Amino acid sequence: VFFSSSLLIAPQVTFLNVAVIWYASRHADDFSLKAATVIGVLFGFLALGRPTFLLFMPCVSLWILWRKQRTFLQKCAYCLVVWAACFVVISPITLVNYFSTPERQFVLVTGAGGWNFWMGNNLKATGAYGYDTEWLRKTSEHMNATGSSYADEVWLFFKQSPKEFFA
Repeated sequence: VFFSSSLLIAPQVTFLNVAVIWYASRHADDFSLKAATVIGVLFGFLALGRPTFLLFMPCVSLWILWRKQRTFLQKCAYCLVVWAACFVVISPITLVNYFSTPERQFVLVTGAGGWNFWMGNNLKATGAYGYDTEWLRKTSEHMNATGSSYADEVWLFFKQSPKEFFA
């Protein structure tokens, strides 16, 4: 498939993912504040491309804490630097998201997480990418009436029908 003048996110995310792994493994024995900063910045850019990479940040912290060459306090400082560098990269997007919504909602990177979560986890979900339009209309009406979100609807489905949720 040829995309004329399109900048696709997958190659960028793949490059950044490999860069994080390469840089972390290269500096595993001589981990420093510089290495922590670079890893945090790379993770920040990864999160801008694919926000789910933020779920791996605790794993990075555990990896840093597992390393033996530093004191526990130094390792905690490195973890803090990684998280801070990551959120310095993400913060401009978070601020734009915050000031772009009339309700001043906090949206870390993207607001599509709840929608994607609902699309794959609702009573009419089939496992394929898509949704039942009538079910979406009913869900939207319920959300407007109760003030809930797509993520709230998924949790409601889980609480009301756990068997169907895991089916």
